[in-house]
Formats: sequence, C-alpha cells, structure tokens
Amino acid sequence: MSICVVLWSVYFNYYIFITGSLLLEQNNNVTLSNTVVGGSKASAGTGGGITLTVGNHLYLKDVNISGNMCGSIGGGIMVQGASYVEFAGRCIIANNRALYAGGGVASVNSPLWSVLGNGSVLLDGNEASTGGALFYKGLLESDQELHNVTFSNNTATVGGIIYWLYDSSMTEEPPGVRSSSIVWIDNVAPYGLQLGTQAMELIGPSSYEVTVYGTELSPPLTFHLQDYYGERLPLDGTTAVIAAVGSYIECNGEPASLAGENMFGNGVVMVRNIYHMFVVIGYYTRICLSVLSS
Repeated sequence: MSICVVLWSVYFNYYIFITGSLLLEQNNNVTLSNTVVGGSKASAGTGGGITLTVGNHLYLKDVNISGNMCGSIGGGIMVQGASYVEFAGRCIIANNRALYAGGGVASVNSPLWSVLGNGSVLLDGNEASTGGALFYKGLLESDQELHNVTFSNNTATVGGIIYWLYDSSMTEEPPGVRSSSIVWIDNVAPYGLQLGTQAMELIGPSSYEVTVYGTELSPPLTFHLQDYYGERLPLDGTTAVIAAVGSYIECNGEPASLAGENMFGNGVVMVRNIYHMFVVIGYYTRICLSVLSS
C-alpha cells in the first residue's frame, strides 16, 4: 500500500460589516485625535472598535483603542478593501479580543499602516486564536515598513503573535518585522512567538507498506505539520481532528477512527478498496490521504 499526501489550506471570507464603535464604509477620510475607542462589541462581526471597509483613510493621533471585542477578526481595528491607516504620536491598542484572528488589528487586502515621524504604537494584552496582536491577509504593496511598534503581553491561543496567511497575494512576511525598533515583551503563543503562518508542509512518510488488512496499522502512520518558518504546529489533544473515507474529490463517506497525538494509525482500520482518507486538523488545514492497495 502506498500513501499519497495532499495538503492545502482553507480560508474564510472576511468581508463581514457588523462592527463596533466606528464603521467607515467607503472612501472616507477621518481623523481621530486624543480619543478613546473602548468597550465596544461586534459579537457576530469584525472590528470590535473600528472597521474600515473600502478605500478609507484613517489618521490616528494619541488614540487609545482598548477593551473591544468581536466574534470574527480585528478585535481593535479591522482594515480591508485597500483602506489605509496612519498613526501619529503615542497610540495604544490594548486588551482587545477577537474570536478568530487579529486580537489587536486585522488587515485584509490593504497596505501596511504607517507610523509618522517619532510616533509609536503599543499593542498590549490583545488576544485571538491566531494573530494575538496582528493578522494579515493579502498585504498590498506599498513603501511602508513596520517600525516603532512594541508587542507586549499579547496571546495567540493557536499560534502567531503576528499571523499572516501565505497565498498567491502574500508570499513574504510583512516588511520591517525584523527592525530593531520592533520590541517583543512577554507574549504567549504555542508556536510563532513572534511570527507564524498556517500549516505549509506536512511532514511524514511518502509510502507505507502493510501486509495485514482489517486491523490497526502497526507501526502507526505518523505526521506533523509545520508553518512557513518551519515551526511545528502543536496537536495537544484539544485540536479538532476529523477523519472520513470516500472519494478523492470530496473525501467523504464512512467515518474512520483516529487515536494518538499527532498520529494516524493506531485505531485506524484499513480495509481493501478504501482509497482516500480525509482529515481536518485544527482551524485551517485539510489533508487528503490517498491509500492505494498493493
């Protein structure tokens, strides 16, 4: 029996406009100075504090965005649709929460923000599953780089204090993240203590031979996932794992059982004429194992 492994990622559509305190829908030019945006909720949407949808410009000077939450991405600020943010003075983005990604700020299909002059940004105590502080998808080209940013006490429960999605629109990490003006203090993440991505590679055997059918595989098939930086994505027993067997395209059918941390094998009974096993691990990663009987 040989094993063919295909790994791909599943992305969500983030264009959800239910927001918290401030919603800039299209082509607005707004300045906030010496302002607090705090305590807002977008329970079923994006941008707990502020959402920019299409073609907006937001200038923030000495602004505190804190204590906001959302049920999707962008606990403090959600930036999308080629919208642009400028920071000046001392800006604080603190103690915001997003259920999925970007506890502090989420940016989708927009350019990198700019920090003007001697301004600075503090991202402190924000939390999300991925991108405890920042989340990027489809970063648009610009001449800006991250600088004068402090990341402290942020938490990513799955991974990545800065989390970016690798795809055809974003093949490199956000520019400037290695700058000496970027400070990291006491952040927490299972992987990607500074930067992380979705699973990029499945590490495991390319072939497997077995002579016994209708029983558990021994030795078990063992795999692990790693991201763009080669960091191993932990499966700690709380990560969702689902398996089924069926057609190659849809990979659905009868349920197959799994047992063991980071393992496919013990508890999986292989039967003749089962050609494909479909596995979902965690939030984004789908794996389809093609099993060909020898």
